[in-house]
Amino acid sequence: MPKKTSILVVEDDGLMQTAYQDRLELDFDEVIIVGTIYDGHQAFRQHDGEFDVMIMDFQVPLRQDSGTQPNGPCNTINLVRRIRRSGFTNPIIAASSMHD
Repeated sequence: MPKKTSILVVEDDGLMQTAYQDRLELDFDEVIIVGTIYDGHQAFRQHDGEFDVMIMDFQVPLRQDSGTQPNGPCNTINLVRRIRRSGFTNPIIAASSMHD
């Protein structure tokens, strides 16, 4: 039986979450989408880091209760560093829909 493929997406924009879900479910057996840095870290831990790839928005809130403004790229970078230190070597794709 082939290995089940999975992807974790950390994205706080609802429209982008829907777009990712619609497209990625065509290629992955399991698509997990969360909207905060905290939830991304929790999902990573709950799945023992067994993701084939991760997509992370460059600016997402740290937690739901941190307001609507992103806490900045530092939190995303810190999460990536923490994940890399855990031994995760699969691709982590940084994404952003920032524009003028």
